[in-house]
Amino acid sequence: MLINPITISLKVETVGHQYRHHNYSLREHKRYEETII
Repeated sequence: MLINPITISLKVETVGHQYRHHNYSLREHKRYEETII
């Protein structure tokens, strides 16, 4: 099976972006909770 390096890099980019976005959301949520307290 031939795997296209471009599709692999695209998948890695997408996963990396989702992971960063998730971390960002967690940080924002934490800050939001701190302002409430």
